[in-house]
Amino acid sequence: RWYHRQLWECAEERYGWLKARVSKLMGTYFANIVDPTMRRERHISDQPYVLSEEAGAQFFEVAFSQLNRRRCAESLHHLVNAEMWLEAAAEATHDAQQGPLAGISCRAFMGYTFKMLKSLARVTVALNQQ
Repeated sequence: RWYHRQLWECAEERYGWLKARVSKLMGTYFANIVDPTMRRERHISDQPYVLSEEAGAQFFEVAFSQLNRRRCAESLHHLVNAEMWLEAAAEATHDAQQGPLAGISCRAFMGYTFKMLKSLARVTVALNQQ
């Protein structure tokens, strides 16, 4: 009988060398920074902060907007793991549709504050060392 720990250890041993590459792909996808041409050609869906049928819905308009939980949970984490420091900083601090600090606000609202702060601390250290 397999347990999660055993599965995790086997996967790490076999595929651990792919971790940075996979994190880069997942971070790019969840942060919604996939090249527009590639997005069209491969039919890659958008990952906006707000999932709503109302055009232009803002993240703080809770009556008719729903936050994209996957983007809030995954994008910053994977960008940091891929050491994409500038992209991670941009993901947390600005969104073209939602405005400044949308990433921080959405993550805080979803309960990802401590995870976000840990990631942002790594980004800050890395950018200060460059």
